[in-house]
Amino acid sequence: MNEVWIVATAAVSALGENRSETWRRLLTGKSAIAPIKRFITDPYYCKIAAEIKDLQVDPQFTSRLPTLLEKLFQDFPAPLPNNCALIGATLKGDIDRREKIWQKKSTSENSAQNNFETATWVAQHFDLGDPGITINAACASSTIALATAASRIASGQKEAILVWAAEILAEFVFAGFASLQALTPYSCHPFAKKRNGLALGEGAAALLLMSDRQARKEGRKPLAKIRGWGVANDAVHLTAPARDGRGLIKACRRTLKRANLGAKKIAAINAHGTGTIHNDGMEIAAFSELFGRKKVPFHSIKGALGHTLGAAGALETVIAVESLKNQLLPPTAGLKDAENEIADQVSSERQKFSGEHLMVTNSGFGGVNAALILAGGD
Repeated sequence: MNEVWIVATAAVSALGENRSETWRRLLTGKSAIAPIKRFITDPYYCKIAAEIKDLQVDPQFTSRLPTLLEKLFQDFPAPLPNNCALIGATLKGDIDRREKIWQKKSTSENSAQNNFETATWVAQHFDLGDPGITINAACASSTIALATAASRIASGQKEAILVWAAEILAEFVFAGFASLQALTPYSCHPFAKKRNGLALGEGAAALLLMSDRQARKEGRKPLAKIRGWGVANDAVHLTAPARDGRGLIKACRRTLKRANLGAKKIAAINAHGTGTIHNDGMEIAAFSELFGRKKVPFHSIKGALGHTLGAAGALETVIAVESLKNQLLPPTAGLKDAENEIADQVSSERQKFSGEHLMVTNSGFGGVNAALILAGGD
């Protein structure tokens, strides 16, 4: 089996124009969640989200999504290897363009010249012929995209895969979460006793994965290695997770088995941590079952970046690579008075840790759960 190396990363978030700025501001404990300016929020009980400032509509495609992707790939190494494949993740794609069509009750804008196919755009941007596949698996989408890419490289099916993920803030999605009463009206508090909902965000991330063989041939060094991956579904409810965390537990155990590691080898966790009552409670239950008395430090970045849905796992993996390199977890922004059983594991301050392996977890509607284990790049 090939080793799977992460050899390049990029990110754009409401907190930073690029990966380094996002990481730097995460360490300060700052949050990008603020009153929404993108659309009128009068009909909704919640009026906040994490928007990327000055994200303009692309005039050709009448969407902000290509503008976001342009920002993402500004600092990404190009050209990609000739044999590079693509795997993407997004839930709603150019939803803002589609909103305009629905509002006008017309298909006049849905012409070939205005239709924006995200995967095709990414392929053309890098002069690749095949747009590959795009995974839509709720809020675990880009984690599953990374797991799929890692599996294909490890098995020798592919030597290099670019995983991209992007999500923009739109009223259609906001209204849906508001109808579920899932949004916080004030601020997001992951893992706090008085947490009261999530805040949506927008962002994008990209990670170039290679086999160790191809990377060495090209003179590339690993930023990190993907040692394990796992996916599971609890099949309990359309929007709510299993309260005992059974789906996440199964995904994590599959990940540990793939990595040939015991739970005690995990030094830290980048958790899903949405700030909703049931998700955070489920994760706490799952981590307690998985790690027992071992108090593994963990954090969530959603109090700072908002919940970026299909892009969440990829963004969090980019941050996890930085955490491993620096042996440091950023603060969980918005955390106040953590649940008693995890009070010494999650913090509103930076947390140092020592170890080679970090776990990333994500969960989504429909009971889907996914996990990755990253190892240091040395």
